[in-house]
Amino acid sequence: MIQRLAFVTPLIFAFSQANAFDVNECILNGMKGVSSDFAAQQIRQSCIKKGNEAKRKKREALEDEYGKPIDIAILKPRKYYNDEGNGFHSMEYTNTSAHTTVTYVKLDVACSDSIKYPYKIKLKPGATISLIFPDSTTGYCIHVDEAYGRPSVWSDVSVFSSAKPLETDPFP
Repeated sequence: MIQRLAFVTPLIFAFSQANAFDVNECILNGMKGVSSDFAAQQIRQSCIKKGNEAKRKKREALEDEYGKPIDIAILKPRKYYNDEGNGFHSMEYTNTSAHTTVTYVKLDVACSDSIKYPYKIKLKPGATISLIFPDSTTGYCIHVDEAYGRPSVWSDVSVFSSAKPLETDPFP
């Protein structure tokens, strides 16, 4: 039994080297040929530990790029709900913080069917941005759901006055 465990443990770590670590896939792959409950429990625990480590590393990499979660209250609506035409709408927000540059915003635009749009931005203190989103719902209850930022530096420049959502959300 210990020999099987010694053989299976390296396999778990070999499977875990892919970019998107899947704990369930790790467990299934690690269980091939295993008949011992003890070995199965060790495989499961190893895969869960490796999955937690992968999540932590991904979060650290995202925080290196975007900064840390910030208080969404620093983003004040400037204009409420604008019709941009061509099937798009927008909301304007001003960064009211004196010391934080906003780097990421998740905008929730639907009243009942939570439709959220992620934006990668650079909004220095005092600057305003128009967040553009597709006309995809009939009722709007627009609010910032989540935001990330970092301490401002003298070289921060708000690159755009408007932003469209990212195709994929870096923060699942």
